[in-house]
Amino acid sequence: MRIMLTVPVYKDNFDWKSWDKKLKDMIVDHKVNLIVFPEGFIGDVPLDELEDEVQYLGDLFQCSVLTGIGGIDGSQWAVYYNPIPDDGETEWKVYCKHSTARTIGPLSIDWTHGIEKITQHNRTFVRIEWV
Repeated sequence: MRIMLTVPVYKDNFDWKSWDKKLKDMIVDHKVNLIVFPEGFIGDVPLDELEDEVQYLGDLFQCSVLTGIGGIDGSQWAVYYNPIPDDGETEWKVYCKHSTARTIGPLSIDWTHGIEKITQHNRTFVRIEWV
């Protein structure tokens, strides 16, 4: 598997159109299977639009995408999307990484979830998997 790691660019005059073209060319030239964007790469997104934002990137680059998204409430999410999954491959995964929520309120997304107990190094964690 070929993975492309991206880094944030902190420029007000960043040329997104040029960046898109360069990234597309690199994906094709290097046969990239997965692009990984940093935490908070996309920010201030309403929770019911998380998947739309990542789907846009996956469809744009025709490549699997894993990116960090900052929710409008201050939560941080990791979202994986594969626009062209083969049989048996995962198409979507959405994880809430952590929250520094600026607001308090009920989670208003109608998602089902599974809860898994994980023990590692004699410590027990609970993982909530959104599907």
